[in-house]
Amino acid sequence: LTAEHYIRFVGNRVKLDLGKARDGRLRFEGLLTGYENGQIELDGESEVWQFKVDEIALAKLVPSD
Repeated sequence: LTAEHYIRFVGNRVKLDLGKARDGRLRFEGLLTGYENGQIELDGESEVWQFKVDEIALAKLVPSD
């Protein structure tokens, strides 16, 4: 995905699969709250994460109800 994709979908829920585990996890889900300088911010409700775009192997939108 390009920077434009991430910027376009700020405010949407997404699921991410990382190429390499972080804190013992490969999958993360939350609200995409921002993109800046090749890094996204994901709000997982109880925790907020930042990921470099090159860490992300797969990103999918979560359908809204």
